[in-house]
Amino acid sequence: MALSLNHLNCLIGSDFDVTQWQHRAFFNAEPSRIEMHLQARVDLVVRWPGASRAFARGERIHTENSYKYRVDDFINLLHRAGLPHTQVWTDEKRWFAVLLARTVPVPPSASAIPR
Repeated sequence: MALSLNHLNCLIGSDFDVTQWQHRAFFNAEPSRIEMHLQARVDLVVRWPGASRAFARGERIHTENSYKYRVDDFINLLHRAGLPHTQVWTDEKRWFAVLLARTVPVPPSASAIPR
């Protein structure tokens, strides 16, 4: 969090005080994603050359999304994107997966990832 606000301060000349913000992350089930936000700890004003913006205590800046897919849903997404040939490796619980997607099939002997 501090790194992104400090970087923004350098880029645009703003005066974000990193101690006035806290990181919030939670799972949003409907879009199946983890959302990251910065939340104002207090009422504050951020200034930059030519403008400013007031933030109320508790107000958030949505900074990042990390989407989570079921393997079958992600394979369908890859197929719609023109990558119909997919190889999948998962852990025993299927909590994590590595997918190799290609436009053309790859013979098993030419696979770059061991089975």
